[in-house]
Amino acid sequence: MPAQLVRMINTGRALLVSALAASLFASGCAHSANSTAAAKAARDKAAPLIASGLAKMNRGDAHGALADYNAALSADPDSAVALYDRGAVEYRLGQYRAVIADFRAARSKADAGAPLASLTRYYSELYGGIADEYVADYSSALADERAALALKPSSALARLNIGFSYAQTGRYHDAILEYARAIGEGARTAQAYTLLGWSRVQTGNSRQSIDDFNTALRIARRYPLAYADRGVAESNLRDYNDAIADFSTALHLDSNDAWLFDQRCDAYNDVADYSDAMYDCTRAIHLAPRFAEAFVDRSRTNINQGDFRDGIADASAAIKYVPGYAMAYNNRGYARQMVGDVRGAFADYAMALHYSPDLALAKENRAWLISWVNQNRDVPQWQPELANLTTAMEEPAPQPTGDAYAQLSQNCGNHYDSGSDYYSECMTWGLDSAQASEQDDKDQAQAAVEDAQYAQQQAENDAAQAQQDAQYNQADQEAAAAQAQDDANYASSDTSSDSYSEPAPEPEAPVDDSGGG
Repeated sequence: MPAQLVRMINTGRALLVSALAASLFASGCAHSANSTAAAKAARDKAAPLIASGLAKMNRGDAHGALADYNAALSADPDSAVALYDRGAVEYRLGQYRAVIADFRAARSKADAGAPLASLTRYYSELYGGIADEYVADYSSALADERAALALKPSSALARLNIGFSYAQTGRYHDAILEYARAIGEGARTAQAYTLLGWSRVQTGNSRQSIDDFNTALRIARRYPLAYADRGVAESNLRDYNDAIADFSTALHLDSNDAWLFDQRCDAYNDVADYSDAMYDCTRAIHLAPRFAEAFVDRSRTNINQGDFRDGIADASAAIKYVPGYAMAYNNRGYARQMVGDVRGAFADYAMALHYSPDLALAKENRAWLISWVNQNRDVPQWQPELANLTTAMEEPAPQPTGDAYAQLSQNCGNHYDSGSDYYSECMTWGLDSAQASEQDDKDQAQAAVEDAQYAQQQAENDAAQAQQDAQYNQADQEAAAAQAQDDANYASSDTSSDSYSEPAPEPEAPVDDSGGG
């Protein structure tokens, strides 16, 4: 029976949208407001500290700037400008939770009457939303980015980020609409077209997505993610050789991306090139030792080569890192089936269908095994294994709730709560048997993790990769010349709006109480 895998795409992908912003400095000027003498004195004391922080940030001294902004806030705790400026520095340092807190506090102070320029508020909403993306709080990100768009309806960057947040929550159709609007409003960049194409892939429209990736690559010939995502679309369309070529180009441009190695491994598996598949999956695991998808794809390679023990070990490692990984259970079940562990195979198929009830491959594998059991119950060789196998053990059990769940938790301890494949065994065969089998799998999983060290021993493969890289050199020179010509043509014909060229959040100048704005 084939041991095909359902591809789990979008693993390990970095947040991209914030990189679309230019890294230009631009200081704003807040409006003046009436204040009491005490408030004015506090602001007067904070103003030179804010100015000093801005100067230090312009010189690249982020930590010195933070010290000045902290001092400014000690002098004037109600300063929206100092809060915003501190958040801007924290954004540059990657301290995204602090960014979120300071930008929200700045807006709160502004709502209470503290001076803050309207454009600065827009930046606080936009980049506060991007910071929300970095901490995976997409609900807050959408709220902030929509607020930014309300303040500046022409902002293509706000629309791109709204689209990105939609995509991260599975709303790919909404993401496509926002990306298309952003592109229509001037965000005609390789990143924008790649994001649009990726969302089309997620909605099953791989053929149209290739047009988006082609457009992205006409804009930026050396953009690795466009090659990688086009490779995924080509794999979905079963154009495996084209996919391998695109993954190889992407790896030439970004040779330390575990996700890319795993995607090429998957494509090599699809064309039965198991030697190259083994190398790529092992390299992916070397680069990302907890990369569950790479372990699953390498288990597929091992199984297809008849190495069922290593297939079990790799699938077990994937389950260790992602307990609810249905395809890992399916692969391990198939490998167990092939080594004669019928009960273990049924337990794994049960868990695969528990986590993914519509996983067709697990259904097919289980149905085949049920048929085989019915045909072999009376065969002397298999009687010890099949004698006490009941129909209930062959079927996936529904997830228990209420009192049933409480009873299972008490009986099986952490085996059920951790998502272990042995919850069905706890229900039918007893905890002792489950614990004994689980220890075996832990030993095998540890062996699989240690296999990641093979990547360092692949000198021959590395030499082959180096030779392939050398072959790209001449093509790169030609591509660079073509890119320069394309850039010149694009620049001369570009009619995009100025709204897309927006700076990253910048420290704001101290308030001018004389009324300047």
